[in-house]
Amino acid sequence: MDEQLATVARQCGLGGWLASRGRLSTFEPRTAWPGGQQIWEECVLYAGEITQGGSIPAERNWLVLCGNFGTGKSHLAAGIVMDVAMMGLSARFVPWVEYLDAIRDSFGSNGRRWRGDEVTQTAQLMRELMTPWLLALDDLDKEPPSDWTQKVLYKVLNRRYNECLPTVITLNYNLDSNEIAAIMPPAILDRVLERMWKVLIFDGPSFRSGLVLTA
Repeated sequence: MDEQLATVARQCGLGGWLASRGRLSTFEPRTAWPGGQQIWEECVLYAGEITQGGSIPAERNWLVLCGNFGTGKSHLAAGIVMDVAMMGLSARFVPWVEYLDAIRDSFGSNGRRWRGDEVTQTAQLMRELMTPWLLALDDLDKEPPSDWTQKVLYKVLNRRYNECLPTVITLNYNLDSNEIAAIMPPAILDRVLERMWKVLIFDGPSFRSGLVLTA
């Protein structure tokens, strides 16, 4: 991985293997899952169309990737982020569970933001979710639902909804499932559905273990 790509990956929030391999060009659809090729093509189309003033309107520029674990949702979301960033646009990849932990930690050990530096840190973390031109929220349904997580998610998605900013969301469960209803109350889900360009279903076996999600 050359120095320029490494720098862009860090700026986009990519770490670990995603920093070096999280590109659309490195995704390899597997023969055990023929549908993976079409999904890859849709992601390539999405990345190109939203950055080049193509056929995807600003009012419908969100993409949802949902389905089985280990099928490449994070890889493709990271690849979209990298392609957009390499075109000079601000883009960020956010592992949702880790980011919520960071926001909680910024409150301080007693859970209350008394000191000014804690307020500043929390505000910065929220800006990193709200302000990038493209945001990918990875594994949005891995965090157990609570009033607080719903409130944070509403703030983020409502801002991006109002400003028509491209947003990619990855999930294990379908949008019409009880699990998603628990983390996305109607006020949130309604915004996702209105802005959504497409939902892509990852129904193949896990690249890691060969297992198929049955939940």
